[in-house]
Amino acid sequence: AVGRALRWIVPVAVVAGIAALIYFTPVFAVRAGDIEVRGLGGWVDRNAVSEVLSKDVGVPLARLSTKRLEAALEAMPAVESAEVKRDWPTGLTVTLVPRVPAAAVLDGDLYVLLDASAEEVAWVEDPPDGLPVIDVPLTEGNRRIVAAVLTVAGSLPAELAQQVVSIGAKTEDTVAFKLTRGTEVIWGDSSEPALKAAAVNVLLNQPGVTQIDVSAPDSPVVR
Repeated sequence: AVGRALRWIVPVAVVAGIAALIYFTPVFAVRAGDIEVRGLGGWVDRNAVSEVLSKDVGVPLARLSTKRLEAALEAMPAVESAEVKRDWPTGLTVTLVPRVPAAAVLDGDLYVLLDASAEEVAWVEDPPDGLPVIDVPLTEGNRRIVAAVLTVAGSLPAELAQQVVSIGAKTEDTVAFKLTRGTEVIWGDSSEPALKAAAVNVLLNQPGVTQIDVSAPDSPVVR
């Protein structure tokens, strides 16, 4: 009987010992030097990321909540998504997808950088070079207009987008923007961006053009 009991007790004790080693000792705990972060850049605050991750240094990997860490990282304005994976025995692999500003809009004394989904990325005193400025007040009543403007800005071909200095609208269907050469483009709503862009590229080559209206792309108007 004693032998049979021992045959049960020994394996249980071994399993319990391994569990204790994994869950409650520093042997398999997160080490700062074993944390790899991918996707840092742009407007992501490196110090803020480090601060979030440092709170779990010393925590056994088996007890660490990757979902909680991902939620904490995604709460940062400049982070679109985060993925945290355990890297046994003592590491973490963190992959960030930063938000990319699509335009800037003045809000009080600062410019808010917005991504293509109208999510706030960062706040700056001056808009970065090459980023179009939205001429629409960032108020609750204008959110849908701002979203429509961002949709248009995000649909522009790179060659045309790089020429946009400012972009705005009075309604969701009346988006217009100015180019570096001074030409005003009346774009209209967000439909048929490829056709509209093609028309703009052709009409820009006409001499003396100050305004191009492609709100009806099948019958564009120049002035």
